[in-house]
Amino acid sequence: MIDIPGLLKILELFQPFKNAILGRVYSNAQIVRNPMSKWYLSKAEFPAHSLGIYCQGMAYSFSFNLLSKMYENLHKVQYLWMDDWYVTHALLFQSQAIYFDLQNHYISTDTIEGYQKVVEKKEQRKKLLFGHFRPKSRFV
Repeated sequence: MIDIPGLLKILELFQPFKNAILGRVYSNAQIVRNPMSKWYLSKAEFPAHSLGIYCQGMAYSFSFNLLSKMYENLHKVQYLWMDDWYVTHALLFQSQAIYFDLQNHYISTDTIEGYQKVVEKKEQRKKLLFGHFRPKSRFV
């Protein structure tokens, strides 16, 4: 779910900014070393202790000027199958990107009850721009 008019307002607010990346920001996210997890990263695959700062892949946007730096970094940085990390962290290496956290504009839930808790709060409902509901069959 995307609130297109709301998203356009946010993008308009940030339009003058250079080096801006907007999204649900994770700072110093821990690496999952449990082989049973969907997000498992082995030490051979990714030896660092933290993923650093990056944006969740559900929705993010960045300033146009960052594209050239991202392109330059294609062959300089480690590729990783976690596309949200790769695009919003690795490709932005040495870009001086400024991260703006839009966490208050997201909802991601597996249950109708989780959804209802958020939308019952009128002030929160007004802020929502992005929603990720899974499985889809539970919400249609």
